[in-house]
Amino acid sequence: MSTSDKILFLLHLLSAIAAFGPLLVYPMLGASGVAPPPRATQWIVLPGLVGLFVFGLALVSALGFEFSDPWISLAFLLNLAAIAVALFLLLPTQRQIVDLADRAGGDTATAPLLKRVSMYSGVLHLLLFVAIVDMIWKPGA
Repeated sequence: MSTSDKILFLLHLLSAIAAFGPLLVYPMLGASGVAPPPRATQWIVLPGLVGLFVFGLALVSALGFEFSDPWISLAFLLNLAAIAVALFLLLPTQRQIVDLADRAGGDTATAPLLKRVSMYSGVLHLLLFVAIVDMIWKPGA
């Protein structure tokens, strides 16, 4: 693996940490009644997921893998699913929590929404787990 390939791999891993690090904390925040900030999802999680996708594409090209390999296709599908969950489920729910807390001025109205944030975070954890298993064992390779 060349130096430029190692840099791409490093950027891929850092993107994964940025994407999933905050998501590991969200369920704990929800359990304590604190709403995770939507800005963290907008500015850290989503760019991390996009970086994961972009640097993954670059690695596939640089290392000579085939996009038709089942494990590569699965990895990209899981990444796109994670982007969709974060963008269309997690982020709007977090925004609802902020809006509701601003209007109602209380935490009791946001409790069901906090549970949804924890659920969506759990879905993202599952996607991460499957992606890691996929990249370690490379089924179909």
